[in-house]
Amino acid sequence: QVVQCREEAQQFSGSDGHVSHEALSKLEFITQCIKESLRMSCPVVFVERQLNEDVTIDQYTLPKGSMANVQIFMLHHNEEIYEDAYSFKPSRFSEENVQSRHPHAFVPFSAGLR
Repeated sequence: QVVQCREEAQQFSGSDGHVSHEALSKLEFITQCIKESLRMSCPVVFVERQLNEDVTIDQYTLPKGSMANVQIFMLHHNEEIYEDAYSFKPSRFSEENVQSRHPHAFVPFSAGLR
């Protein structure tokens, strides 16, 4: 995979060896590798929010004012979302695979309002 990243970078780099800002969006495999790295070793392992209203999940109600904790590491390693979750597979972030997942299945830096 390192070879594939190097080849992609070389393909889109200019004569000076730098990748232009315009070419960044074309680095598909490198982007997939970065996202998979962030999924496996997430920089933010959990986030906590204070609920501003009652929230009901299944038969449980969390009252307004409660602190809700989202375990991002556990989300990113959930076998129901990411098969073989402890293996490095950049293809998880191909366009078709991303579209088949919930938009908040990958949140390396958290998501939503703060």
